[in-house]
Amino acid sequence: AKLNAANRHVEEEVHQLMKELETKQLQEEAVGRVNLQGQRKIAQEAEQRRMDLLREEQGEEQQLTEQLRQQDESFERLRDLRDKGRPDGTQAGGRSTENKCLNDSGSGSEASSQFSLDRGRQTFERRERELMKEVRDMRKKLAEKTRQTQPPPGFSMDDDDHLSGGSL
Repeated sequence: AKLNAANRHVEEEVHQLMKELETKQLQEEAVGRVNLQGQRKIAQEAEQRRMDLLREEQGEEQQLTEQLRQQDESFERLRDLRDKGRPDGTQAGGRSTENKCLNDSGSGSEASSQFSLDRGRQTFERRERELMKEVRDMRKKLAEKTRQTQPPPGFSMDDDDHLSGGSL
């Protein structure tokens, strides 16, 4: 009977220790969940700030792209007007459709000014080509940057649960 009472007392102690251990584990799990939820919240806030910043940058890039497109259209219209020809007999680059020689009769200042205008047009055309090349290069860089900064397709914040191994 004494041995039976001692066993019962030991069993009660073991049972109480098991309850305390279980309670302690539940408390640790609760603290872990709270910490995990806090970390997730911080991560979501950081992701939201990053996405807002990305949207803002994309908006600025789209505005710049639109401005470049409008400038490009202006240059294209200018080129189209120049290439169509003018009623005064000149065509692309201001060159006359008639073969004129600087030594032909006429005032020397008129020929000189025509030569100067031709040189000015050539400089203008060269500069226009350089600017158009620069615009194309800037567009390529902008498109590449946009491709690099956009999140991959199908990416969303709802995918957190399967990445962390499920919910607790």
